[in-house]
Amino acid sequence: MNSPNLKKLIQLALEEDMGRGDLSALAVPKNAQASARLIAKQSCVATCLFLAPLLLSEAGVNISWEQKVQDGDSLKDQSLIGILRGNAREILGVERTLLNFWQRLFGIATQANQLAQMKLPVRILDTRKTTPGMRVLEKKAVRDGGLYNHRFALDSGVLLKENHLRAAGGITAALRAIHNELPQLISTEVEVTSEAEAFEAIGAGARILLLDNFTPDELFKLVPKLRAIGKELFLEASGGIRQSTIQQYAATGVDAVSLGFLTHSVPSADLSLLFELQ
Repeated sequence: MNSPNLKKLIQLALEEDMGRGDLSALAVPKNAQASARLIAKQSCVATCLFLAPLLLSEAGVNISWEQKVQDGDSLKDQSLIGILRGNAREILGVERTLLNFWQRLFGIATQANQLAQMKLPVRILDTRKTTPGMRVLEKKAVRDGGLYNHRFALDSGVLLKENHLRAAGGITAALRAIHNELPQLISTEVEVTSEAEAFEAIGAGARILLLDNFTPDELFKLVPKLRAIGKELFLEASGGIRQSTIQQYAATGVDAVSLGFLTHSVPSADLSLLFELQ
């Protein structure tokens, strides 16, 4: 969480919102002091609360932050999350930037928690379909919601997807090339879209398969065949899986399900900063 890239992101967000200066804050007396209570306006899950002191430091303001809950806590409507205290103009200047981060991140943690509460017999993973620059935050939100992270970045592991396989000349050629380039300790996952591709990948040495765009019925038939070849196989289902269908996929015998919507299309949480002059 102390990544230089995260600090750059916060600086960019502050510069984007502040522009050449907060013109509206000129309506407030220069030395006025205030407190602002961060309130949840719906049931949600808290995450990334460390952003408050980090963002306040980057903004160079003399504002204190009193945190009332912890990352991963389930909040009710009207729960008090924390309190900002300091110069009124300065609080107004950072208000929207903080809320923009937290509303999105709380939304991701809340969606992840709804899925975690289903207690399905599979590991539920996120993907790299994240907001540019915000991956470290969004993946933390997924974990705080009770789910798991897939690869963080392209250097976190090998996942040979459809375009890799086409460019390499097929599954067998791609696996041969990657095994020549990388140590055997590097895990290699292969995306397959048919039974024939799955068997080819296993025959070429793959032990982790991404079963992409299969229906639950297709997986019910395929998974036992794959398990008969190798019980050590790790099978991940992906492709268009929604909350309404995840139970069907979880029942097919796969080990994991990856969900792009966890980070790319989750509704933001409804939060509010209630302002009071002192």
